Amino acid sequence: MSGIATGMWIWARKQGEAVREHKAFFVGIAIAGIYLGYRVTDYTKGLEITKLREAIEDQSRAEKGLRDNRNSMREELTTLRDERDKSALAVKKRGLVLSKQIAEFMALRNRNEPKREWIEDRVKDAASWKLYIDELQKYNAETMFMYRTRFQSRALAIVSDVTELGITVSDMDRWKVESVVNPLGIDEVAGIVGKLCEKIRE
Repeated sequence: MSGIATGMWIWARKQGEAVREHKAFFVGIAIAGIYLGYRVTDYTKGLEITKLREAIEDQSRAEKGLRDNRNSMREELTTLRDERDKSALAVKKRGLVLSKQIAEFMALRNRNEPKREWIEDRVKDAASWKLYIDELQKYNAETMFMYRTRFQSRALAIVSDVTELGITVSDMDRWKVESVVNPLGIDEVAGIVGKLCEKIRE
């Protein structure tokens, strides 16, 4: 009996050691899981921090862009205030400069206007003529667009300012400035603006 008891005691002891080993194994797994969880959490937090930093940098760049735009707008407003100086001297100076600029613009456009050579062959000459007309129309359209973009509003402002100074502007001159339809009309605007500003007494 003592041998059986001893054997059972040894078996029980081994079972207890196995249980302890299993517990230790599972505890180890749990600890490893917790560690990995912390590492994943740290990695996720790292990503979130990186994204937050990038968002802050993007916001900083956007704010800088807004500041630059505000500064640019302030400069434009200052320029516009200077251009809208209604004193006789300022209007005259501004108008004469504008008249010269428009005249120089048209002189350059006229020099670069498409040219056409005479061709004796009637068939070839007809094709050449059509090509020339198409190019000329396109060129004139570009000239009109450039004039309207760069000069038209300034010319209208000068006419308005001159009128406020008491200078008489004929209906015909006013209509020519307001209703430019071709490059010849641009040349007329340059002359009208210059003529009106010459009448201003400083």
